[in-house]
Amino acid sequence: MTVNFSTLQVLIDGNLVKDKYLDLLFDDSEQNYQDKDTHYFFDKIEKLTNNIYWLYAKVGCTTPYSDEVIDTETYESMQNPREINLLEPNKQLFCFYDNKTKLLFVNDLRLKSKVENFFQRKLNSLEKRHTVSISNVFSNPEKFAETLSLVNQVKFKYREDLFNTEKLGVLDMLPQPSQLLGLKPHQNVDYELNIQMKEATVTKEFLEMSYAEETVQLNLVN
Repeated sequence: MTVNFSTLQVLIDGNLVKDKYLDLLFDDSEQNYQDKDTHYFFDKIEKLTNNIYWLYAKVGCTTPYSDEVIDTETYESMQNPREINLLEPNKQLFCFYDNKTKLLFVNDLRLKSKVENFFQRKLNSLEKRHTVSISNVFSNPEKFAETLSLVNQVKFKYREDLFNTEKLGVLDMLPQPSQLLGLKPHQNVDYELNIQMKEATVTKEFLEMSYAEETVQLNLVN
């Protein structure tokens, strides 16, 4: 079976996870977990090696639910045999953390916020308050920085129409059309903010806060 993994980073209070938190994040004391209407049934939460932490769960939801179901062969409508408190664990969550590269691999990017909530629940058991966040990472940090260094101009454009108000938010600094040289245009006006960045450099702080998704592929053997 081939599974695609999205590569992510786990940050606690804005920093990469320290070793002392990993055993807590991947603690196996909780076998079932509920996040809103999504339920997780953990088969494995463990430390595989000195650097690899592994998590596997079956995932299912009680909703959507209908009181009636239809037989696709007879097209007959009947009472739904599944009660509202029952669910089908028809999804899977594969998740592992490599402490050597400081990367988290998740098989379904749509579950990223769910994993984040699960980790936050673990951290909430500590006396001191901590905040966990899961972010995308660079596929190639050096290439990304090199590309950014080529940017020397940024433009913001805004057009007034029937669906926009006269308040321009960031562009409120621009004068209203009626104030421009005493002229009042008969048609909608386009606003443009042009920022020149000659010889700009990419700062370390920007690179630490900016992330781009990378996907890897692993072969799992049943």
